[in-house]
Amino acid sequence: MSKKLKWRMDFTMEITGCDEEKGTFSFVLVPNRERYELREIDGKKLWYDRLDNLYLPENILQETAEFMLKTQPNIEPPLIGDSGSYVVGRRSEIRSSLTGISLANDASRDTSKEYLDKLIAADNEFVIMSVDLVGSTSMAVTQSTEHYVATVQTFLNELADLVPLFRGHILKFTGDGAIAYFPAPSFITKNDLAMDCACSILRLVQDGINPELKALGRAEIAVRIGMDSGSASVVTLGSVASTQQRDIIGPLVSLACKIQAKTPVGGIGVGEYTLRNLHTNWRKRFDEVRPKELDYTNPDTGSKYLIYTMPKL
Repeated sequence: MSKKLKWRMDFTMEITGCDEEKGTFSFVLVPNRERYELREIDGKKLWYDRLDNLYLPENILQETAEFMLKTQPNIEPPLIGDSGSYVVGRRSEIRSSLTGISLANDASRDTSKEYLDKLIAADNEFVIMSVDLVGSTSMAVTQSTEHYVATVQTFLNELADLVPLFRGHILKFTGDGAIAYFPAPSFITKNDLAMDCACSILRLVQDGINPELKALGRAEIAVRIGMDSGSASVVTLGSVASTQQRDIIGPLVSLACKIQAKTPVGGIGVGEYTLRNLHTNWRKRFDEVRPKELDYTNPDTGSKYLIYTMPKL
């Protein structure tokens, strides 16, 4: 499956003027100084991209900035201000859930199905996220059934509440994990939202669920997360004689799961397409980790597909 690689450029906004009476200000977009450096080679001025190790014509960034200013942006901020505060605010509910007081989740609305039912085109752009609860088999045989079920259900319920706050949907639960997706229209923004969500999931486990498990004298949990970006097919699976469901299938989903399986416990792994479309601030956190090759050939380069992992929070 060939993917058309989107090439992200990062800019920062610099204020050039302010009219206090009108309450307005003017600004210009300039290349992100952490990422780009203007160099002169053979008499030509070129922008050097430190992250992708390539040179860009001087005018391409200016043209891109002008295009951005003329284009109606798809602004989709997360529906959460600070994930740390959010996790702290969930501690009481997590405690109740782990002790069996509020395990039931009566929400019957399936927002993922509603979204997928509206899609007309078969192929759409997504960021796919695979989340795995590590060591759940060991938990099942070393804990009582009651405690095991409470832990898994609490984690998955909290996950289902958290993902929509970053404009994502839970596609399906995988027993002790889940597959989520973050759809267009703003493909670039979705990569940042998915990454922000992944970090919030780790924080949820680290600062929300595990302290409550520890207080109850139970084993703490760990997760690993894999993500990849690109196009996938939305199809209807099943039979009207039994059951049907809308699903997302294709190499993209499989790659996200494979990346997750190769990610260290407590970490986040991303494919090279996701990395290329993350904001500079996110990408810098992956720079210290050397990429690994996945047993999959990138159809656009002919080389093994690269995956990157971010250390624990």
